[in-house]
Amino acid sequence: MFINIYKEDLNFLSRNNASQSNQENNNKNSDTRNMEQAPVYKPERNQEIANNMTKEQVLNKLINTIDYFKTAKGSFEEYTQSGGQWVITYQLMLNGEESAGYSKVYNSVRAEKDHSTYFSKNKIWLLDEKAKTYNESDLVSKKLYGEPITIDKAIGETKVKKSSIYRDIPQIGFASHSLFPYELATKYLSDISKWEIEKQNEKLLNHNVIVVGGTLDKSKKAKIQSSTFKLWVDKDTGILIKYETYNDAGELINYLHTKELRINEKINKKTLSPNLKGFKQTH
Repeated sequence: MFINIYKEDLNFLSRNNASQSNQENNNKNSDTRNMEQAPVYKPERNQEIANNMTKEQVLNKLINTIDYFKTAKGSFEEYTQSGGQWVITYQLMLNGEESAGYSKVYNSVRAEKDHSTYFSKNKIWLLDEKAKTYNESDLVSKKLYGEPITIDKAIGETKVKKSSIYRDIPQIGFASHSLFPYELATKYLSDISKWEIEKQNEKLLNHNVIVVGGTLDKSKKAKIQSSTFKLWVDKDTGILIKYETYNDAGELINYLHTKELRINEKINKKTLSPNLKGFKQTH
């Protein structure tokens, strides 16, 4: 009987040790996977919105886009008569103190890389792609982008003075023209009576957008040589996917056309740091 009990104890210990060994291996594998996954940030995916929006809701989203997404990857082409033609490629992660991102600017007229902007925590890097030089400096603003702003404040209708107030945004260069179109939104849409919602739901690059259009006042008309405009706004985030301005003859004058936009997909943090190999620092 003793022998049988001893054998059973040995079998139990053997099974227990094997179980512990398997558990340790599983833990090691899990730790390895966690280490491998650590550089990747993966937020929850957004749900496409199809509900009708009012003018006020459209403007409110345009001036508070930062509250409606966590990561963004994409590219767009922008042309202005005064500023030239550019293709901007970007990635952005909004994750508190770990927020980071970049935008890379390609000069379409000269067919060459122009410059890149990177930011991470309290640093910003400006890379001159032609001269192969870079400048590193502290971020001017270290706020975490503040609280949502009201339409009245954004369009400058305050009791003290008429001056627009914009939320603090990540220092991501030209990519902000699409991701954080606060200034354009207030300039074009501040007078609610001069624009209309033309289409509540339109599919564009697999996003559900709302299309608005209107007229520009004399001062803006002279400045950008345009009399009318159209904006295509992502209903989920308020991101400006597309805009166009036209002259009196209906000819296209200025535009921003997004080529790709991916929201709240996983992002590799390592890609958000600048590769300074071959660049010389300037002071």
